[in-house]
Amino acid sequence: MTPQAFRINKLATTATTNDDAIAAAKAGEPDGFVAWALRQTGGRGRRGRSWISPQGNLFASLLIRPGGQVMAAHYAFAMSLAIHDALAGLLPGRVAVKWPNDVLLDRKKIAGILPEQGDGWLVIGFGVNVLDHPADMPYPATSLAVTGLAAEKFGLEPLLRRILDAFAAWRQRLESGGFAAIRADWLHCAAGRDERMIVRLPDRELQGRFLDLDESGNLCLQMPDGSRQTVAAGDVFFRDNA
Repeated sequence: MTPQAFRINKLATTATTNDDAIAAAKAGEPDGFVAWALRQTGGRGRRGRSWISPQGNLFASLLIRPGGQVMAAHYAFAMSLAIHDALAGLLPGRVAVKWPNDVLLDRKKIAGILPEQGDGWLVIGFGVNVLDHPADMPYPATSLAVTGLAAEKFGLEPLLRRILDAFAAWRQRLESGGFAAIRADWLHCAAGRDERMIVRLPDRELQGRFLDLDESGNLCLQMPDGSRQTVAAGDVFFRDNA
């Protein structure tokens, strides 16, 4: 996909850009369609959680039609790297990715990703806290505005286009070389590598040291007894914010 292939549909308000992109996918819209809204009234995150969506933040969803055997989760890793690159260009040394699909600024959440897939299509929704961020969340959040950057440094449309352009490059690497082609890059950008962390599952809590990602993108932990535990889904907290 080239940057010129993206077709951005901008809306003042919508319920959720993921639903807009899913509707476009079901209607036969080709690869590269982007739903972008200035405000969402029903934004959602992982596991059905609400995504607070005040005007001034970035909310968009990209429709792709994957080829080959690339897993949907792997495209989410590519998108997290794209958001990382777009933000790290503004704030070098302060941005990191966090398993499974978040981006952090100064160890606080600034962006999240929600992939949803159907027959022959994948929608990757993403939100970036630009002017505002929620308080009293289970994991601490932040926004670009708190950094003191001038607002023109992070205009919504330029930021969206930087993210999409970066995603195009990461997607090309992913589709040509598989997850192995981006896995080391993701780990290099990851927060908490080799640290002890807490992973909250629906029925229990794990504590272990973040070792690696496996070939599917699952989190690999070293447990206190020295055993290795693989986690496919969960909420990660570092020990300083648990």
